[in-house]
Amino acid sequence: MTDTLRASDTVVTRTLERQGRILRPVVVILAILVLGLGAWVIYDFGQESALVPTSEIRELVDDYTAAWNEYDGEAFLATTRAGYTFTSNITGTFDRDEQLQFIENTLPASAWQVEMMEAPVMVGDTPWYYVSFPVQIEGTLRGSRQGVSVLAIYETLDGELLVMNHVYAGR
Repeated sequence: MTDTLRASDTVVTRTLERQGRILRPVVVILAILVLGLGAWVIYDFGQESALVPTSEIRELVDDYTAAWNEYDGEAFLATTRAGYTFTSNITGTFDRDEQLQFIENTLPASAWQVEMMEAPVMVGDTPWYYVSFPVQIEGTLRGSRQGVSVLAIYETLDGELLVMNHVYAGR
């Protein structure tokens, strides 16, 4: 009886040693993967977000918004492209010429102003970029209201960035 137990202890010991030889490399590989993923997460958090607009696009958005706030038709035309449309769930859809007239003639009468509530977010790649940002609009006709503006920005062959479409959704 003692011989049977000893033989079985030897078999168990060999099996454990074999499993240990297989398990050690697996544990080492998993530890390397965990450390690598941890380093990647730390590196990724340290990088600037991929959704942050480039400085050129941010400048265009600021110039475009300033054109509206200053009722500046020339600046509006300089920041938009032929074929431009403005669409609002409140007022409808307007082409570039109609929107130019609205900016120069209607907005000043209502002391209209728009303010970006948060930094813009950008997606896309050459030649199309899409920028969105929450806004608060003040005016004497409708008071204060909030919404979201989404701009479709086109990069021309010579590298000029222009707003092609503006969609406003809000209340």
